[in-house]
Formats: sequence, structure tokens, C-alpha cells
Amino acid sequence: MSDLKGLKVRVGDQSAAAFVSQFGAIGVPMPFGEVQQSLSRGVVDCAITGPSSANSAGWPEVTTTVLPIALQLAINGYAINLNSWNKLTPSQQVKLQTAMTELESNIWEYSEELYQDAMNCNTGQSSCVYGKPYKLKAVDVSKEDLQSVEKALVESSLPVWTKQCNAVHADCESQWMSSIGESLGL
Repeated sequence: MSDLKGLKVRVGDQSAAAFVSQFGAIGVPMPFGEVQQSLSRGVVDCAITGPSSANSAGWPEVTTTVLPIALQLAINGYAINLNSWNKLTPSQQVKLQTAMTELESNIWEYSEELYQDAMNCNTGQSSCVYGKPYKLKAVDVSKEDLQSVEKALVESSLPVWTKQCNAVHADCESQWMSSIGESLGL
């Protein structure tokens, strides 16, 4: 992560720009569709995304290296109105809950498969089933990298996010920290 110092890093938003600035990088918010050409032309030096997204967008055509460290995440959610839920019979509720639990398991399994396949494709390893093969060099994630990311999370990303969250709901930060934050050891 220390190698980011002075580099222009494509990020998706201002929060990510603040995050990479913790490493001395210059965050350049840019739409995903503009990244491949911007990497090619030197508008940005590097960019953040998942390996499957990078592969499908052709980023490995114009880059040389991948650091396989997670810096962002996406959340998917499924909800049902309580009135609609209550209209279901107990057996329908069980059936729906069982199906949703299976779907959740399938999504996690597929996400891990897709990640590994994309990393294989991006680095020229077998097996590469879903993407296009490239020859990026994968750099090992060091203990120092992980410590730097954790520090940046606590000092930059989390404070910005909690300020936004608390503006919507006064107890947001305390509820998050006592549940998810606690499970993450924050």
C-alpha cells in the first residue's frame, strides 16, 4: 500500500478518495466505464475494483500488476413487507425462509468461485472459465498492507461514514459498532 504514494488512483467516490489519501495517493473519482481508457492514457496510474469487473472491462490489457486486497464491499438485501409476510401461512413462511437461506448460500459460493476464477484469468492461471486470460503479476498482500488498510479504515473511512449515517439516524454509529463493528473487532 505504501507504493501508492504520489499515484493517481481511480476511485468510485469521494469516500474512497479520502481512503486512498491515507496512503499518500491522489483519489480520482471516475465512472467505471472510463477507467480502461484512462489507465491506457495515463490519466490514472491504477484503479480499484474487483477482479471479475476488471477482467470484463479489459483493465488487464493496460495494467501489469494486481494487489488482491479487498478495499470495498457491496451489500445485497432482500426484504418483504411485514403485512405480506403475515399473510403467508406458517408453512409458506418456512418454505420462503428456506429458499432465501439457500439463495444466500448459493450467492456466497458463487461469489467465491467467481473471485477465484477471475484472479486465475487475470494472472494467467488455470482454470480460467468465465473470463479472458491475461498475465498480470499478483503481488502478495503483506501484514503491513493489512495493518495500513485497517488504520485507514478507522482513521478515514469509518469517521466519514458514521457522520453521514448519524445524520440520517442519531443512533446509527452506536448500533453499527455494537453489532457489525464489534464482530469486526473495531
